[in-house]
Amino acid sequence: MIKRLDPRYPPDSRTARRFLRGGKIASALNHPTIVQTFAAGQEGAVIYMLMEYLEGHSLAAILSRRQKLPWRAACDIVSQSAQALGYAAERGIIHRK
Repeated sequence: MIKRLDPRYPPDSRTARRFLRGGKIASALNHPTIVQTFAAGQEGAVIYMLMEYLEGHSLAAILSRRQKLPWRAACDIVSQSAQALGYAAERGIIHRK
């Protein structure tokens, strides 16, 4: 999958620099609950990340349709998220939005 930074952010912007830095950091992570990032770069004004493609729906899309998940499914999602965040934190990486 190719994730492209919104073109309204110029290549020399703080947002562009953070996007590229985040992609390079993510490419060093290898964990079953983290989508693999293969590379991050720039081609002209296009700033991108090359990432593993996964079939399925986002959690946001699932919740917008269902409103509520069964408790076991919710616990599984929280557990997987905690494992991914723990793995990244052990490597000095803190996730932020």
